Amino acid sequence: MVIVITKKVKYVFILTAFILMIITTSTYYFRSNFKVQSDKYNSYPEEINLSQLSSKIYINGSSDWFDFKNEGNCTGLGTYSDPYVIANRTIYGYTSGSCIWIENSDVYFKIENCTGLYAGDCGIYLYNVSNGLLINNTFSLNFGEGIKLDNCHNNTIANTTSYYNYDGVRLYESYNNTISENHISDNYFIGIGISYSWNTTIINNTIESSNIGIDLYKSNQSIISGNTMNNCGLIASGTIEMLSSNDIDTTNTVNEKILYYYSDKVGLASNNFTNAGQVILINCNNSLITNLDISHSSCGISLYYCNMNFISGNTANGNRNGITLDYCYNNTISGNTANDNYWNGIDLSYSNYNNLTGNTGYRNDVGISVWNSNFTTISKNYASNNIFYGIWLDASNNNTISGNSINDNLIGILLDKSNNNVILGNSLSGNDECITEIDCEGNLLSNNDCHEGLVINGYNLLFILGIFCLLSLAFIFRSISKIKE
Repeated sequence: MVIVITKKVKYVFILTAFILMIITTSTYYFRSNFKVQSDKYNSYPEEINLSQLSSKIYINGSSDWFDFKNEGNCTGLGTYSDPYVIANRTIYGYTSGSCIWIENSDVYFKIENCTGLYAGDCGIYLYNVSNGLLINNTFSLNFGEGIKLDNCHNNTIANTTSYYNYDGVRLYESYNNTISENHISDNYFIGIGISYSWNTTIINNTIESSNIGIDLYKSNQSIISGNTMNNCGLIASGTIEMLSSNDIDTTNTVNEKILYYYSDKVGLASNNFTNAGQVILINCNNSLITNLDISHSSCGISLYYCNMNFISGNTANGNRNGITLDYCYNNTISGNTANDNYWNGIDLSYSNYNNLTGNTGYRNDVGISVWNSNFTTISKNYASNNIFYGIWLDASNNNTISGNSINDNLIGILLDKSNNNVILGNSLSGNDECITEIDCEGNLLSNNDCHEGLVINGYNLLFILGIFCLLSLAFIFRSISKIKE
């Protein structure tokens, strides 16, 4: 069964779904917010022991520690052998601020067996702090990070559980810190995020079901070992010097398979990627990456500053990006399958003279994304049923897109601020728009077979109807629940 829907009808579908989502989420938000404000005790999760409930903690500098201790809130002297100790506290954030906030402190302290939840910002926030030990704590359901260190050094986070936050653990402009033996799961965006930081040790953590397991953003000299990542993986970005300075060994696993992070290698082959769960190459040339099944990590295969490599016959499904190339030249990406990735099937940035042929990008946000990349050949690929674009060129010039089959996307080919490209002999059907140009000059469009009008097969029609039914039922049940209360 094939149904062809016009733009007008499709927009009615989308608008209806959007309205239902707004109604459902708004109902939930206002009911939840009302309960927090009007009946605080009824809003406490069942696991909270009310007899242990403590006020939020704010400490600024050594004098605050002294006063905090004199008020009977902690023990110790703030020395290496006898640190200040905050223990056995349960702190409810009331959706504002942080449960524990410490800044401008260089005394020795320990926070242990504490729980911080429902903060509008962080479970625990340290700013300009050193010599802290956070151990055996639980931080969950916070709107920001479970744990955040900003401009901090010589601190340790160990044996802590961080779940259902935006980020599990975040370090920013910090150095000489250790993150070990933690269980970090079900955080919305990042499990452990390291930004503009150096000499960070991340060992023996379990990270599960986050958008990104470990994120190294413009950070160097990190030691990453013995970590277990499930349904997520590692993302790295920065200069070639930053990326090459990290020590990431094969004791790290992604979905019970090995994370391979290679720097400055030549001629890598199949025996270098045995049982791969994720592959990251930094300044590696003339290598062959073939016939791997790398799915449900944060990015299946990532190449940075790599030239003349062959990526062929791999499966990279259900990742953030299936296959990514940054600052890479003269590589061939052929015959790969990159489906159901929630950003891009194949993504090129600042990468020139590459060849993409015979790949499949299905049900991603974008099938093939090319950004600030030139002189690339994109031919005989299949880019279908992607949410937004089949092939997207952004600020990319002198590329050739030919002989591709591009079906059932919002836009088949999008050219955005991209000039002097050749778009030749492509088959485009069922896209809402075949080829769209935005602020472009000099592109040659020739012999493309275009048939507009979104095509929805029987399976996808049932899927869409199922979504409408679920949204409607959610709204009905929430309304009934509100009436009962």
